[in-house]
Amino acid sequence: MSCVGFKPLAFVGLFVCFFLFRMGNSTSTSVDLSNAATVNQIQETIADNCVVIFSKSTCSYCRMAKQLFQDMNVNYTAVELDMCENGNQFQDVLLKMTGGRTVSTIYQNLWW
Repeated sequence: MSCVGFKPLAFVGLFVCFFLFRMGNSTSTSVDLSNAATVNQIQETIADNCVVIFSKSTCSYCRMAKQLFQDMNVNYTAVELDMCENGNQFQDVLLKMTGGRTVSTIYQNLWW
């Protein structure tokens, strides 16, 4: 089985708000060409994993989001933006893709 390209995002506290749309349409045409490699890296990470959490290691909401998935025994991939060399660029691209720059940003591919 593979994951289907839908995503929920915007984790705040212990409430997860779901905004579903196809991953193929999630990249805005306003994303600069100079960010193309970052966009591809983000999209590949999302496509290759059923749950991806764009996070910062110092963020308490991010820790709660990761703990929630651990408590549900759901495997996830965490991308710690403050530990990445290009973490700020990731956040800039995520802003253009989703309209939000804050973390945690959670992508979940649903099984069909």
